[in-house]
Amino acid sequence: MRSLLLLLLAGLLTGCTSSGLARKLVAAPNRSGASIRNLVEVGRDFTPRRFDLPATEGRPAVSLATAIVEPGDWHLAYAFDAARTAKAVNLSLQMSFRRPEGAPPRPRGTIFLLHGFAQQKEQLVPWAVTLAQAGYRCVLVDLRGHGGSSGEWIGYGAFEAMDLKLLLDRAAEAGLVEGKVGVLGVSLGASAALQWAGLDGRVATVVALEPFADPRAAIESLLRNFPPFRRKLWWASEATLRKAVQAAPGAAGFRWAQIDIPGAVAGSGRPVLFLHGAKDALVPPADSEVLRAVAAPGSRLVLLPEADHFTLPFLLKPQEAEVLGWFEGRLGTRMI
Repeated sequence: MRSLLLLLLAGLLTGCTSSGLARKLVAAPNRSGASIRNLVEVGRDFTPRRFDLPATEGRPAVSLATAIVEPGDWHLAYAFDAARTAKAVNLSLQMSFRRPEGAPPRPRGTIFLLHGFAQQKEQLVPWAVTLAQAGYRCVLVDLRGHGGSSGEWIGYGAFEAMDLKLLLDRAAEAGLVEGKVGVLGVSLGASAALQWAGLDGRVATVVALEPFADPRAAIESLLRNFPPFRRKLWWASEATLRKAVQAAPGAAGFRWAQIDIPGAVAGSGRPVLFLHGAKDALVPPADSEVLRAVAAPGSRLVLLPEADHFTLPFLLKPQEAEVLGWFEGRLGTRMI
């Protein structure tokens, strides 16, 4: 994620006024050319599917790129390490797997996986393969304006929640939805998942890694606390940053008032598993605490003492048992 944010920075720096910066904050990250496709060639190992979704009132049409990971024994081998220095966090990921032999078993449920800001579906391949090995059909999604999906603007959930509801419609029509539906999301993807669950009763549960409770606060934190942004945006006063954040939705055609993540969580009535790094300086654990406080009975918050915003999505081993147990209890226990 760090490398992608650095690439995105080049785009942010071209708008040296609050209005120019405002537009950059909602511009599609994939227009910067950032990519993590070298993590794995999803078209080689998984089944790519594209879904064209129509416009709705106040929401532009979009074409979403997805990849389907079928259940089975993928023989996953995975190792992750993070080396911190005074100026950087260097992430090292080693992963191998191979396509299961024979026809896949009937899925025990369907899980959609939603990446973070300026990422794409490849970010969650380790989680998708882990969940597929547990018997679930997994749908990796490029959110609008990310990866291989279309879209000129992003909406921090204002557009994405309905995108995902329509995606589930299309996936069900295509015969890709088996059993109950769960969602695992990271950061932007986690917050979009919570908003989706708030308007779609078909979502049985959400596993939310490092979600933000208020996108405005999350963006301001990124601009202030991510050192490369702060150094390069030296020209921008606090007032300029606040003005840019407040004005950002106008360029994309939505309003901040449309986004109420605590309200969506409270209104869904379905339990959520929140996972957050205790050392997250970009989206602090307090955001998950706010959301957990209004979530349905049975919801949980797990803090990982040494994790931060960059490392949490890749820490499979400390979270795997928690996540698998959560989906097992809420998507059904039928064995393959």
